Amino acid sequence: MIRFASGAVIYEHDVMSWIAPDVARVDEPFTGPERGILEGFLDWDRATLLWKCAGLTGEQLALASVPPSNLSLLGIVRHMADMERAWFRIRFRGEPVPRLYDYEDAAFEHADAARAEADFAAFAEECDLARKAVAGASLDDEFTGGRGRTLSRPRRSGAPAHRRADRLLTHGPGNSSDRTWRRPRR
Repeated sequence: MIRFASGAVIYEHDVMSWIAPDVARVDEPFTGPERGILEGFLDWDRATLLWKCAGLTGEQLALASVPPSNLSLLGIVRHMADMERAWFRIRFRGEPVPRLYDYEDAAFEHADAARAEADFAAFAEECDLARKAVAGASLDDEFTGGRGRTLSRPRRSGAPAHRRADRLLTHGPGNSSDRTWRRPRR
């Protein structure tokens, strides 16, 4: 029970918790220019994360899936906001902006139900800024990835563009399962 100076009272069962909004996933283009397919798959993956969160309260989003793990849907949203910034703005564009969190697990360890709405807004903003960071860039552009490696679009690869991007975003460069990214020849 919360009692205000005016004498008004609000009971806990009357307080409405923030609920993650519904998201409509739009199928990516399956044919057409490679860039359109790549951007479509990235947007579909982004929307899929939000779709999995739709209808849940901040408390449900911050709940750890299997204790003692700190993995939660809200932690994943926070982590992905940081990854959008790190890969597209900091690494690809070279923008002098700080990472969102001080250390690797901070997105998960500090997932707070009370900040869920702000965390979702931060993710949406980072996705928009990531799109702007690569707008007009060539798929042949190179950039410095994690561990100081120069990354470029492969010249001959059997993997479709969306698979290369998915691997890069989820595993980072140099992962043993990621055979499509290579160092450029000197």
